[in-house]
Amino acid sequence: MKIKVRIVFVALLIQLSWTVGFDFPEPGTCGLDASDRIYGGNITKPNSYPWTAILVFKERFNRHDLFHCGGNLISDQYVLTAAHCLDGLSRRYSLNRIRLGEWDLLSDEDCDSVGNCNDPPLDIKVESTVQHEEYDKYTLYNDIALIKLKEKVKFTEFVLPICLPIAESVKDQNTDSMNFTAVGWGNTEHGNDTYGNH
Repeated sequence: MKIKVRIVFVALLIQLSWTVGFDFPEPGTCGLDASDRIYGGNITKPNSYPWTAILVFKERFNRHDLFHCGGNLISDQYVLTAAHCLDGLSRRYSLNRIRLGEWDLLSDEDCDSVGNCNDPPLDIKVESTVQHEEYDKYTLYNDIALIKLKEKVKFTEFVLPICLPIAESVKDQNTDSMNFTAVGWGNTEHGNDTYGNH
């Protein structure tokens, strides 16, 4: 079952890339060495997951920001997210921009306990969005979407695209005994909800 899900996911990505017309990053310009990743539900280092994006919504009436949903930078101009993130809020909110390079939502300067600091985060306006044409908001089938940024992103140590599994050897791997990592801003078992967690 896991293999079928992954193959369908990769096929959806490739189909979406053809639909909106972008190229995947060249090998060597995405992701990080696996040794740099932290596992086990801990607070991450500031540059541990430089492809992580935050969808920033604006409330139509009082213009407050709402950080709602995450995504992954997959090229210099596209963010991959869940389709339900684009239609899951009331009409009071609209997607305004994407934030890249963020670590701690509550601080202006993102530094860890030993003084490793991020560059300031980038806020980039959204040009357009596209949900999978067969997305079903009730069953969440095909829950995938792309966000096109208004401008291209310059890659840095803190902003890089994620590597997507496009090689046949990766798509055909048995994942039954593999561990996977989810990254985002949310509560850990200790109740911390401000840092990048996984």
